[in-house]
Amino acid sequence: MRLVHQVRISLVPHQVLSGPYREAVSTLEEAVARFTTKIGQPLVVVEESRRSIRYPNQSPEVVRVLKAVRVVSGLNACAVLLSQGLVVEVEVLLRTVDEFLTDIIFLRREDDGRVGDRQWDFIEDFFTELPTKEEMWQSRKQPGRVSRAKVLAGESRYLAEVTGDPHTITSVSKNLAELAGRYVHGAFAGIMELYRDDGYCLSGVNETAQITPHGGNLTSFIHRSLNVFAALAHDLGLLDLMNDLVASRRAFEKSGAHPSTSGWQR
Repeated sequence: MRLVHQVRISLVPHQVLSGPYREAVSTLEEAVARFTTKIGQPLVVVEESRRSIRYPNQSPEVVRVLKAVRVVSGLNACAVLLSQGLVVEVEVLLRTVDEFLTDIIFLRREDDGRVGDRQWDFIEDFFTELPTKEEMWQSRKQPGRVSRAKVLAGESRYLAEVTGDPHTITSVSKNLAELAGRYVHGAFAGIMELYRDDGYCLSGVNETAQITPHGGNLTSFIHRSLNVFAALAHDLGLLDLMNDLVASRRAFEKSGAHPSTSGWQR
């Protein structure tokens, strides 16, 4: 095995979002830059002519930060899609953002610093490299996965400790996951959102009334991301960043951007 060089992570923010939405997502982007600095840069590894990128330290913190990368990338992608009226695809991506945020909470260490067995199983599966085409044909064996039910249960336990209301938290998480899942799996109702008298809107819808509710969902995930990132900053010992994220969340709320969705138009 030969280590070639370090990978430099650069963040290029999109300019589709504006006003308080852009400010909130910019704060999340800055947080990811701080998170990635905290865990260090990955390395490019060449082994038997196969190139891969790896983190030497396969810890819960590394996984949580990489999930945060996907959260911000997903939110920016949703903004681009929403600006084009591709509302169903926005919901599909928000379903993935929902999972990433849940994973970040699930992988929190215990108060004494311990990592649970299910968390280690999750981490091992996370770092499993994708098989080559030849390997896929040779074996149908799949890596063991921690079920989403267990991940959601882990998130619910943590949020219950914070809010004191485990039943509501569990119910809301489950309902949101089921609703978004309908878009992911191509449920009838989601597809028919694209239908008009003259056919299906394959390049995006034009009506503000159609776009606004999905913009509201994106707004809710921006707000949720600020909360989850603040918890992650706390766990990484970045208390100044945690305070910045909390301040950004409060400013986002006071701006009227959350829960109002009146600013979302194509």
